[in-house]
Amino acid sequence: MGTHRIYRSFNENKYIEELQYKTQKSIQDIDNLKLELQFYKSLLNKPVFKPQTLNLYENLVKFMSEINEIDEISTVLQEELSSKGIQITNMAECEDVDYDDFYINHYNDLKQKIFNLENKTSYFKFKLFQYLDSTLID
Repeated sequence: MGTHRIYRSFNENKYIEELQYKTQKSIQDIDNLKLELQFYKSLLNKPVFKPQTLNLYENLVKFMSEINEIDEISTVLQEELSSKGIQITNMAECEDVDYDDFYINHYNDLKQKIFNLENKTSYFKFKLFQYLDSTLID
């Protein structure tokens, strides 16, 4: 599955409007991810698998567990992003440079969590699609 990426931040010199935009976009991306996860859950519950597939039930349970874990992480991140959105608005009204640095450091921490979620989700999809390709009824 490709090379392992590491997170790098380029947020130090961002304008407040850009941080607001990126925060809102991340919230929307997580909404889309949650919808996609619901689809995967639905697909895994359908009778579309080849009969006599070895360890089918165990593998489906494992994938469902991973979906639930990603869903939980995304819910927490969505709540944190909403909170950060409010803080950005407050930051726009504040002229304290220390507050800007404080917020950007917290924003970077949150973006790293989002980056990790994206990596986890990509790897999950890779495994799921490989499995589905070999087990779905033709």
